[in-house]
Amino acid sequence: MGNLRLKETLTSNANYIAVIDCLTHADYQSGRRHYEDVTVYVASKLSRSCNNKVDFFTCNSISELESCFEGMFIKFLNGNIKPMLFIHAHGDKDNGLSLPDKSFMSWYLMIELYNKIMDFCGGHLTVIAGFCHSLNIIKYIEKSRKSPFSFYYGYESDVSAGDVEREMDTISRSLINNGGESLRINLSQLKIKMYSEYDHIKPLLLSGLLMISNPSLLSKFSPDLSIGNVKKRLSENHIGPRGGLDRSILNNIRDGSYIKWAINDIMHDTDRKDDYLRAIDSYIQDVKKGR
Repeated sequence: MGNLRLKETLTSNANYIAVIDCLTHADYQSGRRHYEDVTVYVASKLSRSCNNKVDFFTCNSISELESCFEGMFIKFLNGNIKPMLFIHAHGDKDNGLSLPDKSFMSWYLMIELYNKIMDFCGGHLTVIAGFCHSLNIIKYIEKSRKSPFSFYYGYESDVSAGDVEREMDTISRSLINNGGESLRINLSQLKIKMYSEYDHIKPLLLSGLLMISNPSLLSKFSPDLSIGNVKKRLSENHIGPRGGLDRSILNNIRDGSYIKWAINDIMHDTDRKDDYLRAIDSYIQDVKKGR
């Protein structure tokens, strides 16, 4: 059936860090302490190509949070920046990120801010969202669009301030010191979970690979993705001559052109996409050889 050989990473090799504090003064100043710790951890670990490697922002309202992001957008105009954002806040699973003035930045608006960073930074953004229900943002992502972040760490439900502070420290140490290699070992033991661009494309990727290696199995579990139905939809959307169209579409599905086109369309233009395309080529060769 073939084997997709790919080592997935845990971060985008950041060369700029921002700690964003959206907590009240009564919340133990954990954001400020984390910023001070991160400043110590960074030392010479980040790329020398980025000045002011660690920034600290205090945001008490939606307008201040938006201004924080606008300031980063200006910084990112310099190019070649791979940001990592640590966000200290409270959260609500339905309303989004809570701010000290009791307003909420909705998940939709947060996604749009992240999308802008991804556009400015060539598809590179790691977010560590240290607040309750922060992983709920995943439910609001449009599956047909590119992911609004490369890597996103968040919490599925309520979490104590103590756990957040300990885990934010663990994550920042690992991502800064060794690109997350030490985190790879114990991430499953933490309350915080990770969602990445890899997770974003996996449903598409798995269906595309099954189209190549085992279309009858794919059709059994997802009739809408049978070869016949996919061929029908592609044919309906085709503009131009139709002679030999059915055979051409079928060949494109079977030789991997369809899934590679889809990957090019939904993944950001980074090394991650290049690695996936190479892995797909190897997978197709394995299928052809009957491995």
